[in-house]
Amino acid sequence: MSLSFPISATVRAPARFVDRSARPGKTDFPVRYGLLLHSRHGPILVDTGYSRELWALRGIQAALYRRLLAPTLRPEGDVEATLARHGLRAGDVRHVIATHLHPDHACALGRFPRARVHASRPALAQWAAAPGLLDGAHGLLRGLLPNLPGVDAAPFEDDPDVPLPWGGRGRDVLGDGSVVSVALPGHMPGHSGILFAGDAPLFYAVDVAWTRAGYRRDEDPPYPARLAVADLATARASAALVRRAEETGVRVALCHDPEPLPEDA
Repeated sequence: MSLSFPISATVRAPARFVDRSARPGKTDFPVRYGLLLHSRHGPILVDTGYSRELWALRGIQAALYRRLLAPTLRPEGDVEATLARHGLRAGDVRHVIATHLHPDHACALGRFPRARVHASRPALAQWAAAPGLLDGAHGLLRGLLPNLPGVDAAPFEDDPDVPLPWGGRGRDVLGDGSVVSVALPGHMPGHSGILFAGDAPLFYAVDVAWTRAGYRRDEDPPYPARLAVADLATARASAALVRRAEETGVRVALCHDPEPLPEDA
């Protein structure tokens, strides 16, 4: 198996917005997604990153989102550009793992109508719910999401229950132990991390924090990063789980950490 984390875009923001110990000044925070080239199941996407679909979306909520976050796309990091470098097309993707439904993770979901979408039941319930006035405040832009009844959706909770290296339980997404979902609630309903098993396991903890300091210190994130946390109590428990994983020797990766990953593409 080959694992990489292409960067679809960057968001420039004061580092102290997400890490109170950071030096003054702005930082370019990456927006990653995962591409696993699986020996049996072919290309598997973990989220889809930011993409042009965000700019095609109409409405006040989308316009406000673009203005506040102001992401800068990296065309070479677009999900289909990444696939093309491997000689692949969107139709070759049979599995997309959706860690949660924020736009920086779900922009290009609609490009993969033939893929099975793996996600948690809370995320799927949020996807299926009727539109609400507070969707934008919760970081949900429904116009980016395909019509759920037409999606081959597979809840993590239906996958086999398996032990995690640091204790606790996860869900065996593919049935072969190579990809395990781990509930990391708090950031958004259904937010989940993904453990890539093997000789050197890697735990993709997604948005449990923006930087490593965010989960290594037992403290709440500063404002305005705290506004992106749906439930502080469960977010604290998820950060503690990630710390425990790292303490047992499992390598941790985050979506927005400015520190480069060896797997960055």
